[in-house]
Amino acid sequence: MENTVIVFTKVPEVGTVKTRLAQTSILNNAEVTTLAKAMLMDTIMLSSETDIESICLGYYPEDKEDLLLEIIDLLAPEFKKEIKINLFPQTGKNFDERFHSIVKSAIEFGFEYIVILGADLPYIHPKLIDTTLNLLKRNNSQNIIIGPAGGGGIYLLGISKKFDPNWIIDHQLFRGGVEISQFVKFAKSVNIHVDILPPLLDLDLEEDLVSLMSFIELMSISNYETYYHYPKYTAKVVKDLNLYIDQQPEDTRRRSIKKM
Repeated sequence: MENTVIVFTKVPEVGTVKTRLAQTSILNNAEVTTLAKAMLMDTIMLSSETDIESICLGYYPEDKEDLLLEIIDLLAPEFKKEIKINLFPQTGKNFDERFHSIVKSAIEFGFEYIVILGADLPYIHPKLIDTTLNLLKRNNSQNIIIGPAGGGGIYLLGISKKFDPNWIIDHQLFRGGVEISQFVKFAKSVNIHVDILPPLLDLDLEEDLVSLMSFIELMSISNYETYYHYPKYTAKVVKDLNLYIDQQPEDTRRRSIKKM
């Protein structure tokens, strides 16, 4: 069947998303929620520009579908081709179980090659997702693709329909320790090949937002299209919130987010 991108996400509701960013920065819960919504919108848009026929939103909590439908209605006029949107609610008591439920739903739906990413990297170039799909096809599905993130995390996982969703729970791929380390142990135990994408930083803390804002500023004056996707919704929220990067005179490495 067709390929798909799954955006694994929390529904952007105040008090439930980017709570660590609210705790470590000047932004309040409402502001980080606005930022999270913008990043989700950018992620959906960049996914629509890949070599896929549909996008799946693996969302939590499952009773907040209406908020996602509002976002989809806002974005639909901007899609450059016909894209089917599927909504898969996450089910389970912990992260491994919720991730398992989404992978299981996608495979049972009939997707052959699947790319799963979060909504924390709104600047991923669509070509990186296409590269993931090509690697999966080239190796006859006998591999997984990993995009390593900061702190030993993972920002992207590429799999095929041959991937057993139960592996996620059986090997505690996300809850058993550092994610990359867990995937290394898993790959060795089941003798599966791993391809690695370039490392990228996702957004959880204030220092991550500093990096993202710097990156957006640089992209605004450069030819970013070769390697990155310009996150216009995220950039607009940064501008609307009047955010800027402040540097301490006595410590050039210490930077924080301020409001004008």
